[in-house]
Amino acid sequence: MYTPWPNNSDKYALRSQLVDLIGDYIFFAPSHEVADIHNRVAPVYMYEFAHRATSSLLEPWMGVVHAENVPFGFGIPLLPKFLSWYSEADRNVSLFVMTMYANFARSGDPSASGVTWDRYNSSHRAYLRVDSDPKMLATFYPRRM
Repeated sequence: MYTPWPNNSDKYALRSQLVDLIGDYIFFAPSHEVADIHNRVAPVYMYEFAHRATSSLLEPWMGVVHAENVPFGFGIPLLPKFLSWYSEADRNVSLFVMTMYANFARSGDPSASGVTWDRYNSSHRAYLRVDSDPKMLATFYPRRM
């Protein structure tokens, strides 16, 4: 499934597929399995952080890497010392992430800024794609999962 047909000798396509394979194996598939288990006893909300920071020093082909969401959850883009590192879109994403965390802590419902966050369950694997225009999606790469 991860072979980039018909360009299976294209080293860039192979690299991209390898990144998908490793990410699916280490992060995405286990996250879905844990969410399915937790959903049996409690509400589950899933999200994908898909916003690439303006200040990212990583190569663009890498996309949004593991833990790139951390500065956004702690409001780093909003701090005066770092304003020049981040764009207005970055600051808006940071405010959104902090609001959804606070809403979840306050009420158990992370919905924020007019985006209603649907619960995840094993038959409706809804998740929130967090970027400069956050939106609910129905299934996370269903063929790969």
